[in-house]
Amino acid sequence: MAVNNKETLSDYVVIMLKRVTKDLERITANFPAVLERVFANLNKEILRLIEEHPSEKDIFQERLQELPRLKLKYENEFPMELWYDTLTPDSLPRVRAILPAMTWVFLTSEKKQPFLTSDNPLFFFEGLGMGRPESEITFPISSRIALWATWRKDLRESYIPAKDAAIKEINRRTASAATKYVYYSEETQWVVDLLNKKNVRLNRLK
Repeated sequence: MAVNNKETLSDYVVIMLKRVTKDLERITANFPAVLERVFANLNKEILRLIEEHPSEKDIFQERLQELPRLKLKYENEFPMELWYDTLTPDSLPRVRAILPAMTWVFLTSEKKQPFLTSDNPLFFFEGLGMGRPESEITFPISSRIALWATWRKDLRESYIPAKDAAIKEINRRTASAATKYVYYSEETQWVVDLLNKKNVRLNRLK
């Protein structure tokens, strides 16, 4: 696959990794501590300005009195624009650098079981991360094509018909990482059964 194409798809994959509910939950969980630091710094900065510009003390005092109201507003309503601003490829520079460097194989499921997708489609073993030799990533691109990225040197970047076992494993991975929604191109009971399973064992692809 051409380098430019890998970089373009890597940008898309990073954004998909950032836009999931899990990332929003992480940011909102950290937000109260961030808010405290921001307003403490604002308070300190305004007090400094009052000392340095006593002739404008009244103006700065007004701003100082506005801080508790502004802080309360943000405490009661998380500003979603803060999260939207992070939805860029540059927000995860290490992941953005790792992805194009991996060996990419596109697994196809022609005339076989389709790939499913979810609201959190990018899968990697969190205990391994992405940068270790044994790390691997799977990402369903469509119902018939899924990306399999590894550090293996014995693989050639190409399109390969996927074995039934590989399709099932990728679908298990995608379903296990879902936060709320799973999408499939057909109406079938096995998807429901898969979602209802607890502690599904996930394996590396061969």
